[in-house]
Amino acid sequence: MKGLLVKDFRVIMVQKKLLILYFFVSIMLSYAMDTSFIVSYFPMIGLMLIISTISYDNHENGMGFLMTMPVRPGEYAVAKYIFAVTGLFLTWAFAVVMQFISLFIQKTPFTPSELFMEDFMILPIFFLILSVMVPMEFKYSSEKSKIVLFVICGIIILILIAGKGAAEYLSNALGVDFEALAAKAAGIAPLTVIFVLYALSVVILSVSMVCSIRIMQKKEF
Repeated sequence: MKGLLVKDFRVIMVQKKLLILYFFVSIMLSYAMDTSFIVSYFPMIGLMLIISTISYDNHENGMGFLMTMPVRPGEYAVAKYIFAVTGLFLTWAFAVVMQFISLFIQKTPFTPSELFMEDFMILPIFFLILSVMVPMEFKYSSEKSKIVLFVICGIIILILIAGKGAAEYLSNALGVDFEALAAKAAGIAPLTVIFVLYALSVVILSVSMVCSIRIMQKKEF
């Protein structure tokens, strides 16, 4: 397990020039745009680099070589999730630090507690994306997984459009006051929302990891 984590770290370090470029781009964007943008931008870059380690492992039958070592397919999947969650958290934490530094330098007034709440709500979104992308990378090739992800995004958009239409129908036909419901939802304590989001993230990540373990165990190397 430790060897797999070290391997992935070294694979990321091979791309250090790209990391440095993204670092400077993030700094420039933090000044040119809203500082909250960097909190979503840098973790997304980190997620892309993390997912790329799976493609690296599959390159030129690399996965078959890895499985000749004292590593079980299930252990490989678990190690990938540990590395991915750790990498996402570190890139997110780095982005938050850069955001606060940028706000101090620009002398922009802000409320630390509110800003932290907003930042903490962003991380579960990346955990959700991670939960979808990792099993697809294990199941399909890199190119096929992109197509599947595109299809899933299309389905989600269709569901959102259908949901909006259903909400308008219920509002007009049955007199459901969605504005009042939204106002009640807005009154929920932010800490409660964050707790629910992270609890759901843990559940979804756990289900995703179980699926990935089964996918890897069924593969032939």
